[in-house]
Amino acid sequence: MSPTTINSPGIEETRAILEDAPVILGGRRVLWRDQVARVWEIECLGDTRACFRYTLDDLKQCADQNRKDGTEWCLYYFPGHSLAEQYVVAGCGPERFEPSSSTQVEIDESWGTVELPEQGYVLIDLRPRFQGVSWHQQETKIYRLGREYERAYEAVVSSAVVSSRRLYETRYLDGVWHWGQDFAADGGRIRVGDSPAGLHVTGSSSWFKLAGLGACIVRRPRP
Repeated sequence: MSPTTINSPGIEETRAILEDAPVILGGRRVLWRDQVARVWEIECLGDTRACFRYTLDDLKQCADQNRKDGTEWCLYYFPGHSLAEQYVVAGCGPERFEPSSSTQVEIDESWGTVELPEQGYVLIDLRPRFQGVSWHQQETKIYRLGREYERAYEAVVSSAVVSSRRLYETRYLDGVWHWGQDFAADGGRIRVGDSPAGLHVTGSSSWFKLAGLGACIVRRPRP
């Protein structure tokens, strides 16, 4: 059945799914709203279940891919910050943003031609796929995965990577980059990568090497 014909679960079903999520995906692959709120200094309002729009089968399929394909599907609460807002809140350091002049200069409030998703839980694979090919070739490969998948927004990736490192000391994007959707001021697409010094974000088109440049994938939430 097409994923667009299956709506989000009801309140009681959502409660049960969220309780089972750490067992299904593994505890370190679930980043709860209250945890993320502490990292990004936000206030949690309303019922957390209203922010969750996946079925139990969605989580089980992602967990199955983790076991069989070596993916890194995580359930993450995205607080809604842009890259510029994240940089202001998190600051610099090994568990934050890289304290390099390029990162400080390049994260600019003018970045944002792509509208950010709403606050809420998202299933995201933090192991970049389809490295070594062009951005458009990656898009073709993502399209072939099915309509329930899309390239992750770079702000979602950076927020999840920083949160995982600060909450669980888990590092993603080590030695690889996520190639995002948005454009920087000079027209290059934004790239996000991690290092011992912290998260590095660049939009510069002055260097361009496809090796190690992949795409993190998200599973679209249900309607």
